[in-house]
This record gives sequence, structure tokens and C-alpha cells, in this order.
Amino acid sequence: MKQKHFYSHIVEIKDIHIKLDKLDLSIEEREELLFILESSMHNAVIDVVLSHLDKPDKKLFLSYIAAGDHKSIWKLLKEKAENIENKISDVLEKLKLDFHKDIDNVKI
Repeated sequence: MKQKHFYSHIVEIKDIHIKLDKLDLSIEEREELLFILESSMHNAVIDVVLSHLDKPDKKLFLSYIAAGDHKSIWKLLKEKAENIENKISDVLEKLKLDFHKDIDNVKI
């Protein structure tokens, strides 16, 4: 992912970059698709995390996100959301799989 997010270590999207490179796309089209993927992943992660926190912790989490304080984010999540890293990984891998399927359908 271009931007470093607190969950960037959980998912790798080089394989999608490689697949997109094989398609006949302009640089702008390729970048737009990667932006869509990264935005979808970010939204899905935020949704998963917020669904596992209570209201005061949601506010704290969002303040850490705004500050880019990854260390505090993980400290909060490990204390307040059981197995959250696995849940984040699951949602990211599902999105990657869906994106791979979409790319494969375009190639047909």
C-alpha cells in the first residue's frame, strides 16, 4: 500500500500490482484501480475495528488514526478487541480475493 496504515504489515498487494501490470491499462487507470482497492481495504478495516469497540474506545481509536499513532492504536486494539489482527487479516484477504477475481474476469 502506498500510505502506511496501522495494518499495512498484515496485507501485501504486490501480487495485485503484478496482475494489473499485465493488463492493457494506462498509468492513470492502474493508479485509479489501486486507489479503489486501498480505499476499500481501509474502509473495511475501519469498519471491522469500530464494530468491536465501545463508544469511548471508538473515539479514542479515531483520534489515534487522525494522529497516525500506530503504537497506541495497537495497544488499544489488543486490550479492547479480541483477535482483531486476525479479523483485519480475514477482511483484507477477502477483499484481495475479490479484486483478483475481478481482474481475472476482465482478462477473459
